[in-house]
Amino acid sequence: MENGLSWVSQAPRGRLPGVRRRLFTFGSAVSLLACILACAVWVRSYWVQDEFKWGWTGGIVWVWTPKGHLELGGYRGDCSREPADYFGLKHEPAPIYDPMD
Repeated sequence: MENGLSWVSQAPRGRLPGVRRRLFTFGSAVSLLACILACAVWVRSYWVQDEFKWGWTGGIVWVWTPKGHLELGGYRGDCSREPADYFGLKHEPAPIYDPMD
């Protein structure tokens, strides 16, 4: 076929060749696992806020989970003068602060 989809016509209708079927199954399992993990982090964020940071000499990137939300952020700049514990991947859990308590 000219359109680049010649493998579609080679497989029997309704069936994927063995390797493609395994890749599809693997991709589906990875997607399901990612969904379950995202739901677990979302539910956990109502009791504990997590902050993941990754710092390097060129900046910092963070993921923060305050009460039911997911926030992504970053900073690009010269961080070469920061202390040694600034660099690398860090995880900082903290209890949720509720001003109504």
